[in-house]
Amino acid sequence: MDEVGPGFRYLYDLYEFEAPGVKYVARSYDSEPEDAHFLRKQVAGQMLELTAEDLQSSAFQEAVTYLREHGKAQVQYLSFAAEGYVDFPF
Repeated sequence: MDEVGPGFRYLYDLYEFEAPGVKYVARSYDSEPEDAHFLRKQVAGQMLELTAEDLQSSAFQEAVTYLREHGKAQVQYLSFAAEGYVDFPF
């Protein structure tokens, strides 16, 4: 939960998908239960931007499939280059 201002809070679920050497982190807000957004990856405790290689990895694609099978029809990832969320190419 994040507090935005007096009396207003964002409630969300945080998803962590672990594969050897990497953890992918996604968030889904309670106010938009059909949406999920991948925020970053964690490698050796460092938070890093997702790369094209991540998006193509089987572990990452399994994470996307998991979210879609659990009601997340719209799955996006945070792109610094695009300055926002981007739809997956698959």
